[in-house]
Amino acid sequence: MQKEITVVGGPCAAESYHQVMYAAQRNSIFRNICHKYGINLETRGGAFKPRTKLRNNGQQIFEGEGPEGLAWLGEAARTYQMPIVTELMDASDLWDFFKNLDPYRDTIQVGARNNQNFSLLAYIGLSPFNVLVKSPQNVIDTADAQGSLERITHPTETKYIIEKYKRL
Repeated sequence: MQKEITVVGGPCAAESYHQVMYAAQRNSIFRNICHKYGINLETRGGAFKPRTKLRNNGQQIFEGEGPEGLAWLGEAARTYQMPIVTELMDASDLWDFFKNLDPYRDTIQVGARNNQNFSLLAYIGLSPFNVLVKSPQNVIDTADAQGSLERITHPTETKYIIEKYKRL
């Protein structure tokens, strides 16, 4: 049996164009080392970065660049032929993923906060993007985990979900 190993590296949050391009450029150099060992390398960066706290010491906490960050990630992917991993927080942002990223190369991350967002999981399951599921914030309940994975692999094809997905 041959293992498939993928390393995902890059900043937690996509905070600037320069930072995203620099991370992808550095990863493209590291990719040559990884490929010698049969390891895949992808660049990560969160265009949407929710925080539990909105303010810290009176200062607003950075929460991502949103669609603009996705555009930076898409440009980095094309420039360095580097697959991208980034989190989708809301189904209404899926159109921006299609607009900026390649669904046959890039990966949607389901973050710890969204493991039980069943509507979002169904939209992701209907998309052609690869999926990275981050473990839940709390101890894994196997029944909950199974339900979440089923919604990605066998998305709920209700009339509501299908119609809304078509409008994206």
